[in-house]
Amino acid sequence: MGSPVLPMTLEAIAVHNADKASAEINAFHLAIERDAGTDVWTDYNPTYKRAIKKTTSI
Repeated sequence: MGSPVLPMTLEAIAVHNADKASAEINAFHLAIERDAGTDVWTDYNPTYKRAIKKTTSI
């Protein structure tokens, strides 16, 4: 997974960072979905070394 070569142009860096952010957001979303607890926070997640808040203030 990932590119074997570092991005060399501004556009490539922008696409790389957008892809990375999308993957990170998706992983957090999946961690929240998979948590069976009813608390506002997930259980401790060893991947992120923290609990994740399930609700938003939006």
